[in-house]
Amino acid sequence: MEETFDVIIIGGGVVGCACVFELTSRGYLCLLLEKNEHLAAEASSGNSGMLHTGFDATERLELDCIQRCQARVFPLLDKLGVPVNHIGATHRT
Repeated sequence: MEETFDVIIIGGGVVGCACVFELTSRGYLCLLLEKNEHLAAEASSGNSGMLHTGFDATERLELDCIQRCQARVFPLLDKLGVPVNHIGATHRT
């Protein structure tokens, strides 16, 4: 049986995964294509799992994006049961 998707996303890094999450939460049927065995295995893996607080963001757009992410990521991580260590400068906005 042939499946039809609303959106096909190529690349399972942080951006690709975020796009799939956002679009599927809005009701779109998505297909994520990733060449590696694990998601976020290449460039995205370099962040060491740290979340940025924006304390040194040099441009307003960067700070706005970080703050929007902060407002959404912690409730999502809680919902998914993903453990988070809040240390150092990490804070909820």
